[in-house]
Amino acid sequence: MKFLISSFLLACLLAVLSPWAIAAHHKQPASFSHKLFERFDSDGDGAISTAEHEAAITEMSEQRRQRFAAMDANGDGSVSKDEARAMGKERRDTLKQKMQQKHGDLFDKLDSNRDGVLSREEANGDGAVSEDQARTMAEERRDTLKQKMQQKHSDLFDKLDSDGDGMLSREEAKALGKMRRFK
Repeated sequence: MKFLISSFLLACLLAVLSPWAIAAHHKQPASFSHKLFERFDSDGDGAISTAEHEAAITEMSEQRRQRFAAMDANGDGSVSKDEARAMGKERRDTLKQKMQQKHGDLFDKLDSNRDGVLSREEANGDGAVSEDQARTMAEERRDTLKQKMQQKHSDLFDKLDSDGDGMLSREEAKALGKMRRFK
């Protein structure tokens, strides 16, 4: 039981402290910020004026009001936990459908003769691959990537655990920041 708790705490700590998590949390992809900047630079002069900034705030506020109204299913002017959960589920379901559609579209693009399977030439892989097999292969690649990330986290933990006691003290955890600064 102590091992499970320690493992859970380690996973949480590494998720929070890992360079990838920190980078992902603090910055959006450059293309996102660039598109956002272009969207609000209405006169295209390469700078956001006070007026453009105010217009952006107004637009974003309106979008948030619309999201709130959509969440407020019973129209009582407040959002309950159940309404928020329902909206979250709806958004996840929509995203899942879009991803399934995207993967289906990719399979259809690769299946040039429309026979429902990918030939060696179509898949540029080994043998014919059905849509289910392609999905399984993608899951296996995700699992491999997940294992590699877990190994990197384990290696990072071992580097940070300077006294080798299997636990990270606050000082040992701070070493991550020092490691990042000197890279």
